[in-house]
Amino acid sequence: MSKSFPLIVIFLILSLIFTKNVLASEPDDINQFITIVNPIRVSNYTKDLPGSFESQYQETIKRNLPATWLITFDALENPKMTSILRGIDKSQEIGIFFEVSPKFADKSSVEYNKTDSWHRAHALFLSGYQQEDRKKLIDTVFEKFKQELGFYPKSVGAWWIDSYSLDYMQKKYNIIANLGLADQFEVDGYQVWGQYWSTPFIPNKYHAGIPANNLNNKLNLVTIEWASRDPLNGYGRIPANNYSTQDYLNINLTHEYFSKLISLYSSKNLNRFGHITIGLETDLDPDSYQNFYANQLDIAKTKNVKFLTMSDFAAWYLGNYKITPPQTIISDDLLGNQKKVIWYQSSFYRLGIKNDSKQSITEIFDFRIYPQTFMEPNYYSPNKQLNLFINLPSVIDQIYYPDSNWIISRNKLTDITKEADNLIIKFDNQYIKFSESNILLHNLNSLPEYLKTSPLLKIENRDSDISITPKVKYIVNQDGLLIRGLSIKSTYFLMRPKIQLLFKTALVLVPFILFIFLKLRLKKKIKLIILAVFIVSSITLGFTLLYINSQLYEVSQSEADALLHLSALPKGKVIVYDGGCLICPWHTKYPPPFFANNRGYVQSIAKKEVVYNSKIFKAAARPEGRQELKRLRAKYIYVVKFENYQESLPFSPGDYFIDLVYENANAQIWKVRDNAPY
Repeated sequence: MSKSFPLIVIFLILSLIFTKNVLASEPDDINQFITIVNPIRVSNYTKDLPGSFESQYQETIKRNLPATWLITFDALENPKMTSILRGIDKSQEIGIFFEVSPKFADKSSVEYNKTDSWHRAHALFLSGYQQEDRKKLIDTVFEKFKQELGFYPKSVGAWWIDSYSLDYMQKKYNIIANLGLADQFEVDGYQVWGQYWSTPFIPNKYHAGIPANNLNNKLNLVTIEWASRDPLNGYGRIPANNYSTQDYLNINLTHEYFSKLISLYSSKNLNRFGHITIGLETDLDPDSYQNFYANQLDIAKTKNVKFLTMSDFAAWYLGNYKITPPQTIISDDLLGNQKKVIWYQSSFYRLGIKNDSKQSITEIFDFRIYPQTFMEPNYYSPNKQLNLFINLPSVIDQIYYPDSNWIISRNKLTDITKEADNLIIKFDNQYIKFSESNILLHNLNSLPEYLKTSPLLKIENRDSDISITPKVKYIVNQDGLLIRGLSIKSTYFLMRPKIQLLFKTALVLVPFILFIFLKLRLKKKIKLIILAVFIVSSITLGFTLLYINSQLYEVSQSEADALLHLSALPKGKVIVYDGGCLICPWHTKYPPPFFANNRGYVQSIAKKEVVYNSKIFKAAARPEGRQELKRLRAKYIYVVKFENYQESLPFSPGDYFIDLVYENANAQIWKVRDNAPY
């Protein structure tokens, strides 16, 4: 035996141990990923930004973890901060975090949307500004970034970046990664409701929350989601938002809960890959990163995953998928109850299912449709509201409509299987099969009426099967529902008191003149000819004047979607505001019809009787408004909002005994309580 043999054996053993450790810490073939993202931002409670960054950075780098650091314009203005960033480890990535501030707006020659707080949606987000101003803001921060750090970044983020801005950045600066919020119903006034549930996707170029399903309508970038939420308990109103990777300590959950969340999302399970985003803003006290943040990193290090920066993960994703692939989430209740939740998500629809094994009930609580022609409400129009409303079209939404859940089976759930990208859920001799663009129900005949009549779905019956196909095109084109009517100026001209008096006088004089004319001693034939000429001339002149003084109006897709929700509600009269706006600006191709107090479209789409009224909107005292509501005997109040024009009621909902049943960027639907004391 050679003397070198023991050395060779030792070398091989050490090699195997080393290889095993490398594979455990950086697996290349399991497609399970964690991305660490830390926004470097200046807020009201920032005390020492460079110190906070150094503390957080040291916790990251000493664990040999790559991370993406997204920096705001205001932080780029800090010389000490940029000096530190120029010297960080090459494993780290630096990108841009978009938060518009007075300083940022001023340096971009853009008028800042000053409001009561810096965090308001129309002040903070790019979508609060006109398209040309968005481009100025983007160019300013990208050039500032390059000036300070020597290159253009590949990754950007914000709590919301609109699709117009993403498209501009992708084309001009070649970004490939975007950080956005995970779905949330109401946190800080930001509602993002209906996108992929806490998983990455390639966005549609007209709507940043819709996953693209073809090469012609996609943005060539990947959106990853901040604050991944519990797939069961994280769905809904506050405090549901606390069931996330960020806020679980607020509800007395431990780091064990965080560990369960990242295991759930970073693991492949039945998918082609798994991914989750973790991190913490760099505007807290420096000492805080040695506790909460450090503990989270230690937990993440125990998982069998690969850590990638935003741009590295996006490059991997885009290298493997041309469009967004279907993604499934299957989980027992992370709080230990006898419930299971299933999400099936494709670029055509999203569907959430709950199973209660104790009661043997399986129900669908969320069903979103992803029409590829549905445009973001602030694509053209700047958001002038304090809050953000991003709502994707739905046919089931248990939060807005608690009774809309669909019980699909009361039999025991026996099996869940995946065939390629299809998911099959079985109940004895029944099953429901989810494929990318279709849902098939076998021996399940419990289809609710509101699904059968939804214009967003195509329903087909085939023997014992029911096929449900979400429509790719939205019911209204991107230009909106076009209506021709009297122009805004003409409408308000005709409403002037003198013109109204003139019309009233004419209504009296014309019959009188006609009576005198008929009494004239003329041949009957001549009278008929003169009368016919007069009538034809009057009609021709009337139509000519009407056409000359008319214009096109546009009912936006977002408002049409609100009206679809109104149409699905029980019968009842709808009150609309009897008024409009002569001088309100608009940035869409055509103005909305309610500027000219044209609201007939509400009745046509919602299929409910409309009552024009201004008193309940202008009542000086509560009793006056309540008395008017009693007189009208209506069931709903429909309120619209568009850029600077925002209708509102004068008192709190409790004062009018009404409840908000739906709201999006362009409308509110209020329901009068059945037990209202008037």
